Amino acid sequence: MARVFNELLRHMPYRIGNQTRRLYLERTAPVYGRNSIVGRGCRVLHPQGLTIGEGVVVARDVTLDARGGLELEDEALIGFESVLLSHTHRSEEVGVAVQHQGMFSAPVKIGARAWLGMRVLVLPGVEVGSDAIVASGAVVTKSIPPRTIAAGVPARVLKSR
Repeated sequence: MARVFNELLRHMPYRIGNQTRRLYLERTAPVYGRNSIVGRGCRVLHPQGLTIGEGVVVARDVTLDARGGLELEDEALIGFESVLLSHTHRSEEVGVAVQHQGMFSAPVKIGARAWLGMRVLVLPGVEVGSDAIVASGAVVTKSIPPRTIAAGVPARVLKSR
C-alpha cells in the first residue's frame, strides 16, 4: 500500500501532493506536528515508526526510513535527496554474503532546529543534536553533538555554533 501511495504522489502536482502527503502521514505516523511539510517525491518506509514535530520541513526526494524508529524534532530541516536510515544490513561476518547476514535496526533522531544539507546520509543509531548543522554530502556514521557544524565522509565536527 505504501509503495503504491509513494509512487502515486510522485506524479501529482506539488500543491495537491503536499495536502495528500500531510493527510496520509497524519493518519499513519504516530505524531505529525502542525505546519510540517514533507516534500514531493519523498519516500517514507514504515510511517508507523515516524515522529514528526511541529514546523519540520523535509525537502523533495528525501528517503525517511522509519523501520527502526525515526524522530524529527520541532523545526528540523532536511535537505533535498537526503537519506535517513534506521534499518540496514548486517555485515560483521567475513566470508558470508551480506544478504545472508540479516538486518538490524536502530532509531535515528534529528534534534530541534537541526539542519541537514542536501544529500546527507544518516546511518542507523545516529542522533543529530539540536541546532546542529550537517553540511551537504556528509555521511553521518556517529552522533553529532548539539550546536555544532559537521561535514565530510564520514562526518566529523568542524566547530561549535
